[in-house]
Amino acid sequence: MKKKRIIIADDHPIVRAGLLKVLQAINSIEVVDTCKDGIDALNSIRTMNPDVAILDLAMPGMNGFEVIRNVRDLGLKTDFIVLTMYTEEEYFQAAVDEGVKGYLLKDNTNQELKSCIEAVLEGKEYFKPLINQHKSREHCE
Repeated sequence: MKKKRIIIADDHPIVRAGLLKVLQAINSIEVVDTCKDGIDALNSIRTMNPDVAILDLAMPGMNGFEVIRNVRDLGLKTDFIVLTMYTEEEYFQAAVDEGVKGYLLKDNTNQELKSCIEAVLEGKEYFKPLINQHKSREHCE
């Protein structure tokens, strides 16, 4: 089976290193690049054409939302998982509006990250755990 290709984009070196370590333990994926800012992330996505990009929202050069919009404008098929500290509903809603398939907080567990990646690679969405409260409230109104 061909491994799924993933890039990581976060401006904090320790976060990138931690994500890389967690993801390297998943046999079905290959991390093809790690990026220190949004500009690097956009260039990497254009060059590497990954299946999934894991993005921080607050990055120098170009934020995560700008990266997503640019990738969509280019017609590329990369799916996005946002990994952020932002718990506010407006960030979550903006990410959903941009077509993000997964939204995780940086204090989620490694297992939640793995579950999110697996879901997104299967064509599903994954918004956990606090974020589900926002999503379910929105559908009940």
